[in-house]
Amino acid sequence: MSKVLRIVAAVASVVALIPSPIQPIAAAVAVTASIGAELTAKRPSNDRQGLTDQFKIDPNGPLAYIIGRTSTGGTIAYRKVYGTDNHYKTYFAILSAGGPIDAIETFSADSVPVLLSGTSAVGYYNKWLWQDQQLGQTPEPRALGSGVVSPPFGTAGPVPGWGAAYKLSGYAAASLTLLFDTKARRYASGEPVPSWIVRGVKVYDPRLDSTYPGGSGSCRWADPRNAAAHAAARLTWIYSETPALHSLKWKLGIWQRDESNPSAAYRKILGIGAPIDLIDVAAHVASANVQELNGWKAGGELNSDMGRWDACKLIEQAGGAEPISNGARLSTLQKAPRVSLATITTADLANGRLSIPSNRMRRERLNGFRAQFKSEAHGWQMVPIDIVQVRDYVIADGGERTGSGDYQLVQDPDQAASLAAYEVFDSRELLPITLPLKPKWMGYRIGDCVTLAMPELGLANQPVIIRGRSQDPASSIVTLTFATETAGKHAAALGQTGVVPPVPALSTGTGDVPAPAASEWTLEGATFTDNGVSIPAMVVTGAVGNTNADAVVFSYRPAGVGAEWAGASFDAPETIRKEITGLTPGTQYEVSVQYRARGVISDRLVLGPVFAGAFGAARGAYLLRTYNVDYPVSSTDTAISLVAFTGVIDDGRAIAFPADTLAGLGSATQYGVFRDLSAAIYVAAAAPAAAQFASSQYVFIGWSTTANAGGTSYPSTPTPPGGWGGGGRNPYEQEP
Repeated sequence: MSKVLRIVAAVASVVALIPSPIQPIAAAVAVTASIGAELTAKRPSNDRQGLTDQFKIDPNGPLAYIIGRTSTGGTIAYRKVYGTDNHYKTYFAILSAGGPIDAIETFSADSVPVLLSGTSAVGYYNKWLWQDQQLGQTPEPRALGSGVVSPPFGTAGPVPGWGAAYKLSGYAAASLTLLFDTKARRYASGEPVPSWIVRGVKVYDPRLDSTYPGGSGSCRWADPRNAAAHAAARLTWIYSETPALHSLKWKLGIWQRDESNPSAAYRKILGIGAPIDLIDVAAHVASANVQELNGWKAGGELNSDMGRWDACKLIEQAGGAEPISNGARLSTLQKAPRVSLATITTADLANGRLSIPSNRMRRERLNGFRAQFKSEAHGWQMVPIDIVQVRDYVIADGGERTGSGDYQLVQDPDQAASLAAYEVFDSRELLPITLPLKPKWMGYRIGDCVTLAMPELGLANQPVIIRGRSQDPASSIVTLTFATETAGKHAAALGQTGVVPPVPALSTGTGDVPAPAASEWTLEGATFTDNGVSIPAMVVTGAVGNTNADAVVFSYRPAGVGAEWAGASFDAPETIRKEITGLTPGTQYEVSVQYRARGVISDRLVLGPVFAGAFGAARGAYLLRTYNVDYPVSSTDTAISLVAFTGVIDDGRAIAFPADTLAGLGSATQYGVFRDLSAAIYVAAAAPAAAQFASSQYVFIGWSTTANAGGTSYPSTPTPPGGWGGGGRNPYEQEP
């Protein structure tokens, strides 16, 4: 802990011993002091993460606390072998503290779900396995039993050493009873490993509270010191997987009492336990709205051995946030686009030392991040996603610098990828920028966004986030600490655009960068061929005409109103040719060219549209493999008609073919009917239709012969020779 934080904590501890109305504030200051000391700690983690899905024997272990939806193996509280010839064995396992939880969703044995009818297993484990469950009411109406009904062997009876007094109130728990398998008919590999998928604790949601500004609904919070009001409020809480709401509850604390005794007082069993007046509820509401808009959830297990602030950081990490303190109030800082509240200029500077870094330290700057998340599809194990890497940062850094970390409460790979991208972008932001300011800036809080308009200091209209603040009581000078805020990182991290935000850097001048001149670049469609494979492409040629440019930016999009630009790349200003592949054949595209100078990107020069080339092997027309209409083609003496149908061609694509008629054809003539993929029309070519069969521009629909003149009859078909549909065996038939 730093010296300043040690002093704050000591003062708060002394004040807390003095009986007075400010004791709650002193307690909050003490919490804040201890919190501040942990801000530079390592990444939040649950050291028991690898044990959460195991069936644990740990009588002195910590209490598990489950948020959201997850799987747990439980911790054994008691076990006993009993019954006729000791053939019955019962475990009592605790799943989660802080009950009641919302639900026990599924029970599995050796990762295979087991259905229960009452307390008896259905199916494979019928008459071999039983289970009783509880959600953790305070108190529970009864103690868990063995679950055994109608014992198939001898007698079971009550579990010895376990009685009505052992209710495990406040704990979600389950019993598991197994019948000894003497002939290995059910437990050939030993006892099955149990696990439970549960929906964890309920939370208070201010947005559903009509007494909270802007809220609507019956959800309520009440101070636990008012036992009756808090008991009534608990009944209104809801199940949620939103990280911000679980962070709010953790800061408020998890309180329990014997609800059957109205005079009983609530006691905090987990969490921080701050009064709601010392929590920035509005910030948590805003954070919850962002997280739900992003589809971000939290699900997993905390435990009582974790530091209170570490647990809070772990919860908020899942939602792209971090816990912070604003004075004596606990708050949260959410990763999201922000609006600048004010502009600070050099006229706002006060006397004092200022500090502006020109770059982040090399060891701090990442260009990639390797993340792990908890995957239900992989048996609720931590599994890695592909490295999230910003290629332009790799080029700028001259090599890969990859960070790594676990998102232990994240269960969605896209969510993990977005959070990993934020890790990369945030590692490039400039900090700390420290400025002494005049007293009018003392009202701004940590987390607020402002703009620094100080071009002489290299800060030309730079958005920043306030990350620290202090005040000199003697001079009223406010010292604020900032980190730069790159607006484009949010869209990139959330997957809404493929454009990589620029690397934050001090500007060396002001002014716009002009768009490239139309005469500087040209665009043409192309088809690249390599080893007999053709690839649709576009080629941009030209040269950078702006001598101040440090990069040229190429993007492309399908031609049409509203299409998004994609595939942006930052190339060296010496680039004279750019090849773009990965396109849809026969599709029109536009390409934009931009210049970057001094960290500013110019407007676009839009080229095109042009058609991308063909795709596939050096091959002929595509063939229909399947179609949903038996006879889509018919003919008269002068026309061929097609009904609408859907077919799958030989590269696996499914294509919807529209109805049409090809008129003006010759009578008594065999035609190949083709679909022109580029022109989106049908073509009838007289046999042998060599030009069409030789081009991958066409799909061959089939052969069709027009009727004789007058349309009353059709030309006769030659009799095929033996072995070709005639008297002999077809050479392609299978031998019997």
